[in-house]
Formats: sequence, C-alpha cells, structure tokens
Amino acid sequence: MKKSIYALFFSCLVSIPCYATTYNYTTIDCPNLSSTNTRAFGVNNNGLVVGVYHDINGDHGFTYTGGTCTDFRNPLFPNATTALGVNGGGQIVGYTGTISAPTNFSYIAPNFNVISISGATASQASGVNNCGQVVGFYVQSGLVHGFSQACNVGTVTTNINSPAPGATSTLLIGANDNGTIVGYAGFGSQKTSGFVLSGVGGTFSPYIAPGTTDVNSPATNFAGIDASGNVVGYWATGPGQPTHGFFLTGFPAGAGTFTSFDYSDPNALQTKIFGVSPDAHYVVGSWRDGAGVDHGFIGVAAPPAVVSTVPSSGTGSSQSFAVTVSDPNGTSAIANFVFLINTGVNGTNACWVLYNKAANTFQLANDAGSGFSTPITLGSNNTLSNSQCTVSALNASTSTNGNNLTVNIPLSFTPLFSGTKGTFALANDTGGLSSGWVQTGTWTIPGGNQPSVVGVVPSSGSGASQTFAVTGSDNGGVSLINQMVFLVNTGVTGANGCWVLYTRSGNTLQLGNDAGNGFSPPAALGANTTLSNSQCSINVLNASSSTNGNNLTVNIPITFTAGFAGAKATFELVTDNNSQSTGYQQVGTWTVTAATSPGIVGVVPSSGSGSSQTFAVTGSDTGGASLINQMVFLVNTGVTGANGCWVLYTRSGNTLQLGNDAGNAFSSPFALGANTTLSNSQCSISVLNASSSTNGNNLTVNIPITFTAGFSGAKGTFELVTDNSSHSTGYQQVGSWTVATGPAVVGVVPASGSGPSRTFAVTVSDSGGVSAINQMVFLVNTGVSGTNGCWVLYTRSANILQLGNDAGTAFSSPVTLGTSASLSNSQCTVSALNAFTSTSGNNLTVNIPISFTSGFAGAKGTFALVTNNSSQSSGYQQAGAWTVTTGPAVVGIVPSSGSGSAQTFAVTVSDSGGATALTSVLLLVNTGVNGTNACWVLYDRPSNTLALANDGATGFSAPITIGSAGTVSNSQCTLSAASASVTTTGTVLTVNLPLSFAFSFAGAKGTFVIAYDSITNTGWMQAGNWTIPASGPPAIVGAAPLSGAGTSQTFAVSAADGGGPAVITYISFLVNNGLNGANACWVLYNHATNTLQLANDAGNGFSAPITVGTNTSVSNAQCTINALTASTSTTGENLTINIPLVFAGGFSGGKSTFAIAYDSTTNSGWMQTGSWTVQ
Repeated sequence: MKKSIYALFFSCLVSIPCYATTYNYTTIDCPNLSSTNTRAFGVNNNGLVVGVYHDINGDHGFTYTGGTCTDFRNPLFPNATTALGVNGGGQIVGYTGTISAPTNFSYIAPNFNVISISGATASQASGVNNCGQVVGFYVQSGLVHGFSQACNVGTVTTNINSPAPGATSTLLIGANDNGTIVGYAGFGSQKTSGFVLSGVGGTFSPYIAPGTTDVNSPATNFAGIDASGNVVGYWATGPGQPTHGFFLTGFPAGAGTFTSFDYSDPNALQTKIFGVSPDAHYVVGSWRDGAGVDHGFIGVAAPPAVVSTVPSSGTGSSQSFAVTVSDPNGTSAIANFVFLINTGVNGTNACWVLYNKAANTFQLANDAGSGFSTPITLGSNNTLSNSQCTVSALNASTSTNGNNLTVNIPLSFTPLFSGTKGTFALANDTGGLSSGWVQTGTWTIPGGNQPSVVGVVPSSGSGASQTFAVTGSDNGGVSLINQMVFLVNTGVTGANGCWVLYTRSGNTLQLGNDAGNGFSPPAALGANTTLSNSQCSINVLNASSSTNGNNLTVNIPITFTAGFAGAKATFELVTDNNSQSTGYQQVGTWTVTAATSPGIVGVVPSSGSGSSQTFAVTGSDTGGASLINQMVFLVNTGVTGANGCWVLYTRSGNTLQLGNDAGNAFSSPFALGANTTLSNSQCSISVLNASSSTNGNNLTVNIPITFTAGFSGAKGTFELVTDNSSHSTGYQQVGSWTVATGPAVVGVVPASGSGPSRTFAVTVSDSGGVSAINQMVFLVNTGVSGTNGCWVLYTRSANILQLGNDAGTAFSSPVTLGTSASLSNSQCTVSALNAFTSTSGNNLTVNIPISFTSGFAGAKGTFALVTNNSSQSSGYQQAGAWTVTTGPAVVGIVPSSGSGSAQTFAVTVSDSGGATALTSVLLLVNTGVNGTNACWVLYDRPSNTLALANDGATGFSAPITIGSAGTVSNSQCTLSAASASVTTTGTVLTVNLPLSFAFSFAGAKGTFVIAYDSITNTGWMQAGNWTIPASGPPAIVGAAPLSGAGTSQTFAVSAADGGGPAVITYISFLVNNGLNGANACWVLYNHATNTLQLANDAGNGFSAPITVGTNTSVSNAQCTINALTASTSTTGENLTINIPLVFAGGFSGGKSTFAIAYDSTTNSGWMQTGSWTVQ
C-alpha cells in the first residue's frame, strides 16, 4: 500500500452544520499494487470502507479498515463484484456482473440478496443507511429509473424519476438516516445534474454546480449525504472535462456553500468524492494519475489535540495549572476537555476536572469517578471539592492564541492525596472527535498539611480603589489557616506600603504602619470603621470572608492615596496553625492612579436572593468623600439601564433618582428621608428609609429596593462613581442578586400614545424560561375588565390568538399567528397575518396588531397578565395608556423585508369606521417616498380595481379588476390582477398585490403605504424594506384560479423574469396529489416554439409538441390539453400561458397545482400555486 497524508482546509461561509474543516487523507491501493485501479465508494461511522479494485481477472469488491484491504466477493461472481455502500451494521450493497448488465445485491452476512425489480434488465444498489433502506437504480425498456427498498428489507418503490424537463435517467446514489436521498439525473451526452430528494415520494431539489453554464448542469453528480444533510460528490465544467470532488452545505434549505476539492497528490489529475460517513468523520473517493490509473482514498477528520500542561512537573499542595489544547478548525470547534491528576488514567479517587467551553464552567468528578458535580462559572466566587482536591473558579481564567485554548485551573490538594501523580488531559470537539488521553506531566503532592497561595482577583488593573479577593488554602482544611497577608508595594516590604494582615480565628483585619514595623489594632470584618495609613485606607464595613472546600477568600476594599500613585505589585503570604508559611508570592500587579480620583469600594450584601433588600453601596475618592459628585447603582442582567433597576445618588443634594424603563432618563430627585417612593416596572425605592454616611474617603448610601415579579431571575449588581472634576470609575460589577421567581409582565411598547390602530409589543417573562410560559393576556380598556374591551388571549404552546366577546364572558375561536385571519368584536380587530413573536432570554414578546372602532374612542389603559405552566400568575399589571382616535391606519405589510425579483405583498390597513369606510390604499416601492421611476400601486376599494403609476408619476394606468386576467406594467414592475385578492374583517382590510420587478430596478428599496377614507388619510408610512436583485432566476407569479372544482378549467399560469419575458424558456404546470409527475396532469410550455407538451402516465417523458392556437389536442389518462383555445400574453416582466384542461373521470378528487419556470441558466424551483378538486 502506498500511503500519503494531506490536509484540506476550507471554510463554512454560512451558519449551518458543516463538515470538519480539516481531513487527513490516505491513498488506498488494493491489493497494495498501484498499477491496479482502486475506487473507494462507501464508508460508515466505524471507518469501514468498501469499494472495488480491478485487475486482469476482473472487478473485485473489497473492505478496508486499519490500513488493510480484504477481498469481498460474491462466490458466484468472484471476478465481477463491486461494493458501493455500507452501513453501521455492516450491511453492504453493490452489484455483480459487468457494468453493462449488472445485478444489484444487498449483503447481510452471510447472504448476497438480490432486490427483485420486475422488468429490470440491469440494476445497481448504490447506498444503504443505518435502518437498512437501500437506494439505487435500474434499467427498464432502455430508460433508467431510481428505486428504494424500505428499512429492514421492506417494500420496494420503483419508477422514481426526476421531474426535470429533458431528464432521461434518474440514479439514486445515497441516503441518510432521515431518509433524505441524493443522486443525479442524466440528460444525454454525459450531462448530469445533482439533486436532493426529500424522501420517497418527496420533493426533488436540483443543483447546478458553480462554474457550469448549461441548464442541465454538465457532470454534477451527488454521491453521498451525511446525517446533517451535507452533500459530497464530483463535478466537471462540461462533458469530457477533468472531474473535481466537492463538498456542499446548506442545500436545499438555501443556495448552499459549494467547495471544490482536488486531491493533493502531485500526480493527481482528476478527483471524485464517492461517499461520506453519517457523522462526517470520514470521506472516501478516488483520484486518477497521469497514466489513467485510479487510486482510492479515505479522508479522516482531524481530531483536537492536547498541547501541554504548565508546569509539566513540580511539587506542592496547590498549583494553578495552565492546560492548553488545540483544534485544527480553531478554538470554536473545541467542545470541552478534561484534566486528570492521579497515578494513572483512572477517575476513581482522583482530581478530575471537566471544562465546558460553551458554558465556560468547571465540574469536578466525585470520588467514585462515576459522575461530575454541578457546574460553576469561571470567575465566580465558587469552588468545588472532593476528597482529593479543591478547584477555585474565582482565580480561574481562559485565553486563546490561534487554534490554542488555554485554561488556568487553580487546584488545592488534600494531604490524603499525597504522592507522585501523573497529569493527563483529553480534548473533545463539537463534532464528537477526541484527542484521547495524553500524559502531560507529573506532580508530587507533599504529605501532611501545607498552606498555599491561590491568588488574587483582579490579578491586574489600575485605579484609585479596588476590592481585592485574596484566596489562600490549606490541604488539611480552612480551619488550619492561621493568617493571610496581602501587600501592595513596589517590592516585598511593608515600609511605605499597603500591608494588610487577616487573622482567621478572630475574622479581623489590621493595616501596617508607614514604617512597616507594626500593625494597627484589629477590626472585625463588617465593623463600621476604616483603617488608614499614608498609602491606603481599608473600609472594614464592606470587607467579608468566605470559605469553600480548602479555600479561604478575604474581600479587602482598599482606597489608595494620591501620594501612593504608580505601578505596584501585589503579594500574598499564608501561614497555618503549625507556623508553616508559603513565603511571599507575587500574585499580580496594580497601577495606582496619580491624581485624586473616584473609586468603587463595593456593595453589601455582594450576593443573595429575595424580592427586597437594602443595599449598602460604597464609593470613595482619593481626595476625600467631599469630592464625590454622584454614585450610580444598577441591578440588571448587564450594564444597561433599559428595563433595569437603575438608581442615581447625587451627594450635593443628598437625593435619589430612578431610571425609567427605557433607560434614557431619570425621575425627579427626592431627598433621602422624604416620605415618597420611586417606581418603574422593575423595582421601587423607599426614599423614606434611605440614608447615607461617610468614613474617611468613603461614602456609603443605603438604598432600600423592592423588586417586581416581572424582574425575576439572576442579575448582576453594578456600581459607578464620578467626582466633581467629571472623572469616572466606569461601571464595575460588584456582586450578583437573584430576584424572586415566577411569571412576570415586563412591559408594552409603546407604553403610551394615540391612534386608531397600533401594533403593541407585549413582553412577558418567566424565570423558568420562555418554555415555562403558558398564556398571556393583553387588555385595552378603561380598567381591568373584559366587558366592552379589547381583550386578547395568546397561548404560547399553540401560537394562537383569541379575542374576548363584548360581554367579556368568553373568547373567540383561535387563529394562528401569521395566517390570513382576523378577529373582531365591537371594540377592535386583531390581525393574525401581521402578528408575530420573538424571544430573548427569559422574555417572550408578542406583537399584536390592533385596529380600534370609532365607538371605542377615548383614553384607555393597557394591561397585561401572564401565567405559567404551573398555574402561577403575575396578576393584571397596568403597562401603559393609549388614547383611541378615529380614522384610517396602516397596520403593516407581509413580508416586511426580504429580496427577490417577484413577490406578493400583503398590505394591511384599517379604519375605525370599519373596512368599508376605506376608499383607497397605495403601495410604493422605491428608495424613498417618490413616485417617479417607482413601482407605485393604487387600490380603489369601491371599484375593487388596481392601477399602476407611469414612470413620470404623472398619472395612473387604466384600472384592472382584482381576479381578472389583466396585467399592467411600467419600467420598474408588473402588476398581475389574476393572483391579486382582498379580504376584510371588522375594521381591517388586506390587499394582496403580486408584483414582479425589472432587473434594471435593482437595489435596496423601501415599501411605503398610505390609506384613505372619505375624510382623512394616514400619511405615508414606511412598512418595510425590499431588495431587488440585478440578476437571478425567474419566478412563478401565480396561477388563476387559485382554487375551485370542476371537470375542466383554463388555468392562467404567470411567470416573471427581471430580464423580461423573452428570457423565459419553459413553464411547467403540474396537477396531482403531490409534486410527482407519475399519473399526473403535467404540462410543459416551450416559449421559443410556442408549443405545449403533456407528460406520459409514468412521468418519464413528454408527448410530441402541439402549437398554441392550432386545432390539436394531446391526452394522457389524467387529462387532455386543447391547443386551439390556449393562448399566451406578455406584459412587462410577465409571461402568461392560458392552459385549457379537461380532466378524466378516473382522476377525480382533491389535487394541488404546482408550477416551475426556467430561463437559459436556472429555474424558479417548483412552487405550489393553488388547489383544484377534479369532479
């Protein structure tokens, strides 16, 4: 065997699942002689490869694993066996016999089974998925058809044919476990087109490889599909041209990302990829050298790797280990890694840490090695412990460099875990690949109890004040720690330094004097006192300590003096009760700001939970508390005042203010102690109970806060301090707080306003997540009463809306959001078409378009209520106010954004006097509100007609009646009346406008709407945006009628192309139960010859053409086409073909209608245009 390894790098350019971006490639030559022809066709998740090699005796199947080829031959055809596919159970499929007359087989050890296909003269089984579904193709009467055998030797479906015009053969090559099938269609002269088939009886999605120019996609062959729907295969620019492999992701959900691949051997002239494993860890194929010899290959996805552990060796009872792993696809591909310290690779009685990259968390294995702890977030003040070690999240950190991820893991070991250990690591990527265990070093844990330095947070930074979290440990437990020393200075000396001593037994702090030869008297943590020397002061009130496992953390709030400015180092020392000492160790750096400046000291409590709390917020200034101007305290999920509890304290006036919900302004100020309360939707502040005090450079403000139910969940607490010279600390997180749980009303946008209609964005939340929300109620009325109100009920699980009746005793039948339906009572109409929802974190927002009636005019309140799946309720809360006025209003447009050369726009307007009060609606598509060189449509309601403005915007066309066969055009667009429609419900009117745009009108446009009644108008309002392409495929505009019933009908099928109707080559129209040409009424119109053709019953060929307008007809068992009464017309970008059909009695029942349009390079794809009941 000749072996070489290469790497292929390519990028996935869209946000969809894609292949591992790096494969290592190995050439396969069986039986180890490069002069034979070897091709590798299939591979499973175990890396078992199947294929064929050729020698002087014929073709021989083979399996390949572990670098070894093994013959795989049908005993009846030892020199004519080809293996093409293999699944996870070892089932192999292929064919025996010569390529000109093969017979399929499905091998399930020990038997070669033939799948019987009646009338087939040749057949080939090409692919098999893990349930045993087999796909392939066969020859019958000179034509090639696909077949599929269902899972577990089930039913065989034959006569599977591509509906592409001109296709003469359909080859099914592979299937994934979802039943999605890939293959290609042949068009003669070596022309092939790849396709994805959504399942047996499903939809064909053809694909044209980039670089080809023929509509039939020369030599594009789909050969394999993985579990995520990604496709592999091979292609060429045209017949007889060299082939290249390819990877295709994101098709047919979108246009897809196509990556061509050529094997990286210098002798390789052509490349084909034949297969991919379901998990995409393996790809197989062949490459051809200059002598015309084929060589197989396998590509193996490159796994992540363990790089190192620093230190790689040493001794100690604690250490922060820097563990580095990498992935060739970048650090974003790393899912997690584990770090293990033990005498071997054994999680039992070990220090075994799991790091989850996405969550940025640690977990620690239990002593039995049978499970991991709950996760803790890096940087949080948490630790995890077992009998061997303690992990500190507070001092942990991560960093990336290229493809490398480094995680610093601070560990403290117990005395029972003493001895020499190995350090081991294993990394996993997001695709399920693993590095395997790698020993990265050794570590010796000393016997007996030992104190150790863990570190300080922050380890670096600058400022005039900071709360330092200093952590030490002892492997015999926290109770063995005696004292901890923290020093800030230019070196290890207490003289002229900020030198702090903590004694655990008394839970006290002391500060060294300037000479560095003594400490102040001790002060218990939490005492209302300050310790000071010439370098710094310590706010003992805000100091605190905590323990976790073997770790002790002391939070020391320090404010530095101006005279101590400059770059400093931070040092730590820990002693135990036996007088053992770690000695001083540098744990970081800090730069003390030079001038007087404000500083953040912290908040008490720094963490906790509850629905109310008095927070003691402390700030400082190196020049004294009198230099402080303002302090800001914020409780929210991040640093934003919007929808937060955002409090402003001004020292000069000793006042408090509360931010509004929008986070763009504060309330009026009130002096502390005043008998008042400040409120927003998140919290209320009792100013009566607020107070302030100063101590040295420190100012503390006590803020009593009560949170609303709607603000429930985990929050951060943030602080900012400014001085009189406009210096600011910036926001710094000082703690966390969990607000009481349950459902809550967040708010309504807009919170106030006026008008005859409005889309209200109603936001609610639940601390259990959006999925915990059951229902939401939105009420517009003078009070909390459904009687004579606009009372809307939303149910999340079904995504439906209901409207209360006038009596307020019941709700209407439900309508689904986004459907063309409306709900009405005497107060309002709700449009489901323009309603939609969105989620963000725990928040659910429902956008409810409401149009009010004239009789409901006046000032109202807006109220909301939310319940969850546990029957908890927020109760009704007033969310705002709205004044209902009379007149017309614009509700919206669907779609509100997008792109394309054709689109039906649903324009919805309303009038408080009812839909019949509206006189006209205008839609304008242009770069602004300008009718010149625009697509400007006028709908006149009394006459139910449409008109289109001319290019100069000096007048409108003659009107065309909605539903008629009329069209009208200008230089920008064409308007089709046949597919237009209007619906009204209560106060709401929706007009559906089918537009096709000229490519010369390309670019980003706005969509603008204005509505008129007999008295007034809405004024122009921008309802959305639309981008018109400069080129692209044709589009189906519609088919009229949209629905109906009968034994005959003339269908007007309209297609459009931005390049004009002349570039449209074909229109195909299909009537059947689904998108299947077999036993269908399937018509093909050829624009160039002006002829019609009808598919045969099998759906694998079309009749001879008949010319439109001639006295001829053509029939199959389903229908007859009469060419005499057929006709065509063009207007603007549109081509319409009128197809008279008479249906056969045996074709009765409910059918769907479908259409597809082609130009010289691409097509619209099949679109359902309506329904018809054949009687």
